[in-house]
Amino acid sequence: MNAQSDATAALEVLRRAIDGVGDGQLGCPTPCRDYTVADLAEHVVGSVTRISAAAGVMVVAVADGPPLRQVLEVGRDAVAGWQRRGADGEVDFGGRTMAARDLLGVIALEFVVHGWDFATAVGAELVVPEGLSTHLLTLAHRTVTTESRLVAGFDPPVPVADGVGALDRLLAFTGRA
Repeated sequence: MNAQSDATAALEVLRRAIDGVGDGQLGCPTPCRDYTVADLAEHVVGSVTRISAAAGVMVVAVADGPPLRQVLEVGRDAVAGWQRRGADGEVDFGGRTMAARDLLGVIALEFVVHGWDFATAVGAELVVPEGLSTHLLTLAHRTVTTESRLVAGFDPPVPVADGVGALDRLLAFTGRA
């Protein structure tokens, strides 16, 4: 897998998670501290838009429409825009220089981790391919710093039992139990 295929696969994970959320569940709390499903949708739209813009990939969030549809539209536009741009070079983002492929990987990380948050908020299980989870865990260890945890809102890592799968290790690393 590469950054582009990870982002495409992660968007599909996010789509499956969002497909399981009904309009009446937008007010449900999520594992993200102080975020309802609707709040988290707004966060994902803003985050993916900002990350993409840093790399010159313009994604425009539609101001109206159901929040979860906006997440998917922004996600599709971002993945398509990154496909055109490519993942080569470096990008200044958040006060640091990152490889473009890592920044695209951060979008994939957002899709999967927040996809899990959406699914968990409504009591659903989310299946993520082990290979994708493994790649994103490696990326998270490379890109999620103490400083970025504060800016991005990740809680400190939580301990996990030996032998758990990559998704559980990824979720624990991003502060989810």
